[in-house]
Amino acid sequence: MLCEEIHADCLLTSDRFAISKARKLGLKTITIVDVVKEAYTGKVMTAKECVDFLTVLVDQNILDTGYLRELLGEARAWR
Repeated sequence: MLCEEIHADCLLTSDRFAISKARKLGLKTITIVDVVKEAYTGKVMTAKECVDFLTVLVDQNILDTGYLRELLGEARAWR
């Protein structure tokens, strides 16, 4: 894996297969869900910005929309 070759601290991905593989190799993984939640709790993004960002990802089918829809529902409750 590239992240091993470059000695990365973690892998940013939303691909479930990549997450599984990385964890088997002992690598830490970070997902879009992790990033959005951290941005909100760290007050980097407002709840509205999180909802808007996630809505674009879901509407454009950019990533696995199942878990993004879950996070979108959660983010709407942050308001």
